[in-house]
Amino acid sequence: TQPPSYRAAASRKTQLHRHYLSLLRSTPLMLLFQHNNVRATEWVALRRELSTQLAKLGLTDDPITPHIKVTILRNGVFDAAVKIADHFDKKDDPLHATSKKAYFKTYKRSHKLKALLSGPIGCVTFPDVSPEHLKVVMDLMFPAGKPMKGLDPAARQGLDKLILMAARVDGHVAGKMGKAEVMDRSKIAWVSALPGYEGLRSQIVAVLQTMGGGDLVRNLESIPVGVVRTLDGHRKNMAGEFE
Repeated sequence: TQPPSYRAAASRKTQLHRHYLSLLRSTPLMLLFQHNNVRATEWVALRRELSTQLAKLGLTDDPITPHIKVTILRNGVFDAAVKIADHFDKKDDPLHATSKKAYFKTYKRSHKLKALLSGPIGCVTFPDVSPEHLKVVMDLMFPAGKPMKGLDPAARQGLDKLILMAARVDGHVAGKMGKAEVMDRSKIAWVSALPGYEGLRSQIVAVLQTMGGGDLVRNLESIPVGVVRTLDGHRKNMAGEFE
């Protein structure tokens, strides 16, 4: 059973609005791009190449790659969803964000992506901010120089028709409603150049060992063992096992 909606609940626009709002509230990073007359066969080839390139990361139990999606947007509906995501707090209406209250509270508001929602627009959504995955997407879909070699010709033709507009970092992920930030290409490239989680962990360990922090690392690793031994000793003492 669907909750009451200001618009017709069964209409295509209402369903899209809910879908876009769900994306906006659950996606910490979203790349927005313009696409110009990309054919259906080119989209299929492009998505296939994206899956292939992400698989080359070789990450085991990768929770991010399966959820990186390319979506074509309807600008008017997406615009309304962004207004809700940025300016309507769920606490204002416990039912949902397609209510009459949500509509009248936000329909005159603006947002930072407003100027970009012109012409055919699409997005790439990420379930988490991972520089490794972002770099793969950037290198394939929005290369700064020449495109990758060995791509499917259909994918290559489709990629030539894509223009990166901006990235949206969602404020809801950080618990800050209305604080979504928009990044330009230079900032996106800077984030994609950062090392991944494993790389950062390795760098921290290397720095600690270089600066004589080997003892600190060993001490930190021994803390759980010490706690277990202390608790076990306390248990035996209470049970009279030392007598």
